[in-house]
Amino acid sequence: MDLQWLADAWKWLTEAMSGDIDWGSRIPAYAGLGLSIVALWRGRTSVRLYLGCDQNADLIIVSNLSPHAIEITSLGVVQADGDLSDWFNGPDAWPGLPKRLEPRSECTITLPDAITPFSAYQRKYLGRCGCFVRIAGGREFSDPGRLRRRWWWVRSLLERALGKLPRRPAED
Repeated sequence: MDLQWLADAWKWLTEAMSGDIDWGSRIPAYAGLGLSIVALWRGRTSVRLYLGCDQNADLIIVSNLSPHAIEITSLGVVQADGDLSDWFNGPDAWPGLPKRLEPRSECTITLPDAITPFSAYQRKYLGRCGCFVRIAGGREFSDPGRLRRRWWWVRSLLERALGKLPRRPAED
């Protein structure tokens, strides 16, 4: 195993540290850099979703984990190929949306059977399905994460190429 790169890195590091270095200013500078990265990480918008079911209907539990309030503008389903599909694309908005969530709080949105004729919860656990919400800034958060949705997309392309799935009809 060739570890020459490690020896070169060590040599560069010792040469860089051997000069006249003002450690009285460099240590606080590195500490400030570390603290600003932590503050940036903790101040980001973070939303967690859970698609579950009640006795009569499916429900989406939205948890706002960020330190500021968010506004949910739309919600929908994640299809089997990873695409996001709004439940209300038309002129009529979802009843109760936009909805404001305070910092570190959660809300439950019930999905009536008229909107989800096939149970999204059952499709989630029998195959590839999920839910997503879109917030006012345009960001989308989904129950299956972005990486899993990309894997579903690649998998659906492979299944179409191998002839396991029929091609989707063209949408107008």
